[in-house]
Amino acid sequence: MINLAVVYLLVSIALVAVAIFVHVHSTSLSLPVSPVASVLVILLPIGAFFNALFHSRILRSTSASPNSLTQIAPFIIQTLQGLVTTILATLFTEGFASSQALDCKLDTAWMSMFRAHDAAGIRGIQDAFNCCGLNSVKDRAYPFPGMGASTCAETYGRTLPCRGPWKSATQATSGAEVAVAVVVGLMQIINLLVAKWTASRWRFAQNHQQEQPGNENRRLIGGSGEDVESPRQQDNGLRSYGAVNGDGPRVEPSPINESNQWDSE
Repeated sequence: MINLAVVYLLVSIALVAVAIFVHVHSTSLSLPVSPVASVLVILLPIGAFFNALFHSRILRSTSASPNSLTQIAPFIIQTLQGLVTTILATLFTEGFASSQALDCKLDTAWMSMFRAHDAAGIRGIQDAFNCCGLNSVKDRAYPFPGMGASTCAETYGRTLPCRGPWKSATQATSGAEVAVAVVVGLMQIINLLVAKWTASRWRFAQNHQQEQPGNENRRLIGGSGEDVESPRQQDNGLRSYGAVNGDGPRVEPSPINESNQWDSE
């Protein structure tokens, strides 16, 4: 039989590994991806695993609590996880789809590095994709103007601008982040269904243990365990005791007529 906890753990580890790789890849290539959101994607499978691990226990412990706020605690936790998953998936979907917004992000990120003279950032992109510049081999390329005797294309003999491969890397990274968030969301739905099924079985077992076999001639009075006799049993009791308690007339045996006894002798 498949242990869902082990499967959930293995899938969570795989998702964390993918998210870490994507974060490192995104940082090394200076992709226009939010590093904070990328770190949240790493933490998302970890939090989802512990939420799934303790959800059933929290649900059982809070179901018996008279505090209404405590009873809705599992619902609040699941809602927060669902909101975080949805927000991250939506955020990275913008970087996954090819649009003018993505092109604007690429231009803005490259311009920020160029103005800051971030040689490591631009050179890292150019070396990774064997390209020069953004829109052309002369567009804000490294070496920066005045820093070298020759341009990037002349120095390295490159003829490909960096926009195409850099944009593809951004889309691939965003797609991987979306995939991690979607898998976490699916695992949350599966966990809720399994927890609901497990809770129903647990309640059924508890109710079954509390049931006791019935008797046609006996019934419990207010759960005190005292027995009530049937009318036939009460009538038999009165006859057997001859109404000693005064509840009915006592039948006396008829005396023997003494006169008849002496006459007979």
